[in-house]
Formats: sequence, structure tokens, C-alpha cells
Amino acid sequence: MKPYHVLGLAALSFVIGAIVGLRFGMAGLVGASVFSFAIMFAITYSIEVKKAKRKQEVLPEVRTGPSEGDVVGYGPELSSTRSDEEVLGESHTVQTYMREFNIPRDKAQSIYDAGYRRLGDLSEAIPEDLMMVKGINPTLARKIISTVRGRM
Repeated sequence: MKPYHVLGLAALSFVIGAIVGLRFGMAGLVGASVFSFAIMFAITYSIEVKKAKRKQEVLPEVRTGPSEGDVVGYGPELSSTRSDEEVLGESHTVQTYMREFNIPRDKAQSIYDAGYRRLGDLSEAIPEDLMMVKGINPTLARKIISTVRGRM
């Protein structure tokens, strides 16, 4: 479907919506515009598909979303941003570390940043590993590991 076809459908939908809007107000205008555009777009697309099948043309594949490896965003700076799930997961884990080990946020964040994303990761650690994390001394490292292993 060519872009000017879509623009024509949108214009026609708006005209239909305006006519309905005169009778039913703004809600009628919006509803009729959206509904009529969807119906006309579906009809036009199905007609084009039938024409293409008759001519035995290869139809372009319809993609429902980004493929793996696609950069989603409006610019390079957005491609490196973290998803909500990553941020929420990090926040939840850091809060869990603060609560379970009775440590301040900066130490909990350092543990998370060192790669310990779950409590299970800490159960496999040895005190020497944790002492390499900024702000973690030998006593705290042993306390964290014993707390985690005691819960599992």
C-alpha cells in the first residue's frame, strides 16, 4: 500500500468522523474516525493482497515488532539505555541486599555491580571474592555468605 493511499484513507476517515462528530460530539468524531480508518485500511489491504496473489507477486513479510539485534529507539544514546525490567530488577535486588545483610545502599549497589545479581550467586561465592568488592571487609564478607547459605 502506497503512503498516499494511507493518507487518503486517513483523510476520508476524518471526514466521516467529522460528520458523525456533528451529531454525537467529540467522542463520536474520534471513535468514528478510528473505526472507519481501521475498516477501510483492512479492506484496502485485503484487496491488494488478492491482486498480488492473482499476479503471483511475492508479498513483503509483515513484521510485528523489532527483530533480535534491532536497536530500538530514536538515537544512539537510547540504544544503550536499560529496560524497565533491568532497572526494577536491580533496584529490588539492591533493596533485598540492604535488608538481608543490614548494609547501606552503596555497599549493596557495589555487590550488585560486581555481578552478584541474585542471592544464589552469593551462596556460591567465597569471602575472598566478596572482599574484592568496594566497601566489603572480611567480616562483612563472611557475614553475607553465612546469611545466604543459612537461608538456602
